[in-house]
Amino acid sequence: MRLRPVLRENDEGGDTDRIGALSDGVVAIALTVLALTLTVPTVGGSPQQLWAALVLNGREYVTFLFSFWLIAQLWMVHRRVLPHFSAIPAAVAWWNFLYLGAIVVLPSTANLLTDNSDNPVAVTLFAANLVLSSLGLQMMSVAARRAGVLTGFDDESWARNRVRALTILAVPLLVIAVSWFDASTAEWLFALMFFQEVPAALISRARSRRS
Repeated sequence: MRLRPVLRENDEGGDTDRIGALSDGVVAIALTVLALTLTVPTVGGSPQQLWAALVLNGREYVTFLFSFWLIAQLWMVHRRVLPHFSAIPAAVAWWNFLYLGAIVVLPSTANLLTDNSDNPVAVTLFAANLVLSSLGLQMMSVAARRAGVLTGFDDESWARNRVRALTILAVPLLVIAVSWFDASTAEWLFALMFFQEVPAALISRARSRRS
């Protein structure tokens, strides 16, 4: 049984454009809020004093850059997948709202992580935020495929997309597990997100050799 699309395309691209515009606006606001929370040192005196103050806030700046990169990555996936939806069923719209809700909260959990980096609760909340944002984004494609409105994906592309999605979900889940034993070590595991394309690329290469 197919889900009845609640939003359909018109000649201008229809409500996929509306979903895209809404999502772009929310992401832009989240990135702005993320930047506005940065601490700007107000020390006077020598350049050395200002540099020392910047170094003191180094953890905050690193968390900002990583969070900015994560939001950008999620937005890129959303931008790449959305044109493949011929319509927007209700299930897809709701999963999109989960994705957006998680994006909106990310600046707050990033600040929490900055101020409580050795606390497993802070690490867990930030990692869980990543899980929810990625889950919402990936389930949009799953819901669209079940509804028969996902176009332009062959079996190989779909399989590669699934592997990539599982990798993105696995890293923050691993971080959550490790954080309750060693929160400081768990933070470093977030760096695995930079290699999210590796498993999908290896599997794709292995399939190509077999064929």
